Amino acid sequence: MVGGWGRFVEQALADNELSLEIKTLRQQQGWTLDAVIDRVSKAYVVDARDLKKKARANNLSIAKSLICCWGTEELGLTMLEIGLKMGMSQQAISKWVKKGRDYCRSENIDIDSLLR
Repeated sequence: MVGGWGRFVEQALADNELSLEIKTLRQQQGWTLDAVIDRVSKAYVVDARDLKKKARANNLSIAKSLICCWGTEELGLTMLEIGLKMGMSQQAISKWVKKGRDYCRSENIDIDSLLR
């Protein structure tokens, strides 16, 4: 059991280090929450001012989920930071992050697809 735990810890540390490298790279590339909001809004034909509105099963819903997901996972922002910008609670952001993660998996997309 101890050997298995050690491998788990090593993998968790390696994953965390890779995650930090990605977040640092995104920051060096000039990615900010505003930049993600701008690019996602354009890609999904959504007015950024509408991001504070309720959204269900439409482009606005997709945009909100991607912004929340990539904001936390790619930029390393806290849910509080994103919530303040988008006028949502941390609890709501958490739900949007999950939706964004699920959407990325189902559609096989990532933040780099916005750069292309």
